Amino acid sequence: MKLTIEKLIYGGYGLARTDDKVVFVRGGVPGEQVDVEIAEEKKSFDIAYINNILEPSKHRVDPQCEYFGKCGGCQWQNIDYQYQLKAKEQILKESIQKIAGINDFEIEPIVPSQNKYSYRNRVTLHLDTVNGKHILGYKEEKSHKLVPIEQCPISSDNISKLVQKISKLISGYDAKKLPFDKIFITDIGKIPALSLSPKKNVSESDANNFFYNLKERMQGIDISIDNKDEKSFEFRVLGLKFISSPSVFAQANSIINEQLIKTLIKWADLKKNENVMDLYCGYGNFSLNIARKVKQVLSIDNNKRAIKFAIKNAKLNSIRNCIFEDWDVNKYLQRHKPKENQDLVILDPPRTGAKEIIKSIININPKKILYVSCNPTTLARDLKDLIKAGYNLKKIQPFDMFPQTFHIESLSLLVKESG
Repeated sequence: MKLTIEKLIYGGYGLARTDDKVVFVRGGVPGEQVDVEIAEEKKSFDIAYINNILEPSKHRVDPQCEYFGKCGGCQWQNIDYQYQLKAKEQILKESIQKIAGINDFEIEPIVPSQNKYSYRNRVTLHLDTVNGKHILGYKEEKSHKLVPIEQCPISSDNISKLVQKISKLISGYDAKKLPFDKIFITDIGKIPALSLSPKKNVSESDANNFFYNLKERMQGIDISIDNKDEKSFEFRVLGLKFISSPSVFAQANSIINEQLIKTLIKWADLKKNENVMDLYCGYGNFSLNIARKVKQVLSIDNNKRAIKFAIKNAKLNSIRNCIFEDWDVNKYLQRHKPKENQDLVILDPPRTGAKEIIKSIININPKKILYVSCNPTTLARDLKDLIKAGYNLKKIQPFDMFPQTFHIESLSLLVKESG
């Protein structure tokens, strides 16, 4: 079947059309003509893969990763970077228009990543034994099948070198099965930190044998076991000291993270007498950077380790006006009413968005909301409800946190209508 790719869509596909159906083409680049094979037939669309590129797009480039198209980590390495940025702006705008039903708004120009490759400071890799061979890699898209890798061009140079080294070490490991199924690697401290996640019901002797074997061969790396004295590391964000551990969530692009925080602070227009809530606060990435500019910050997250680090991070920086609560955000908002009026709510939910807490936020009735999102479709859904409740979407700024992928980070400012 011959098709012409019209545009890129969220999910990483190129969109094409037949006479009666939309076709999502994996690896398709706008402007090119392709011969495709239908892989999945759905009610309102089909999913297809390219057999042959009949006329390539001017935006098509050679990917830098040998695993591109197999590994599920990147979708757009075959597209020139400037066009990736343009596509992300358009996808964000169209999502808000179609789902939220808003047309009277402008999207600020996307903030590009300083590094198009080698930008990831944190990765989660998987371990498995396939046909008697131990492998390290990422999962295929929408699959549990592991793609063995020996390097990752979007990761920092240190992480990519570690991936290569670990891959070679485990391939020669003398055991029928590996006692760990995940490896978290972080490269934002003085030296890279690595944490091993044990399989269920693995024996302590098997785990220790693998751990010390790996540690002996990887000098100069902080190696520990997740949930068992996992080592922490220290790093800085905009001059503040932080500690965390490899298994705790952190933004993957350090430079973009700092640009996001700076924009958030600027848009918040904070006052010394204001109270702020930071929902899904993690280790205090936003909370501590705004704390000295306001009266109090109430921060909530259900990750116990992240909250423990957040409390330590506040002490590290002599910040005393942050209250960190280890709670499920939805349950906390249902059971606790803030003692004081909240001038600003910051929320940075997972990809599924903030649907379950939108009503609670509306009841809190903050003057301003700053919504950090990594999914334009769930963002648009939540914006629709907030706008119905009397909030105006004042600004929205995309950030390219994840070059070579379809993922879109954004910051939205909503202000309550007066009267």
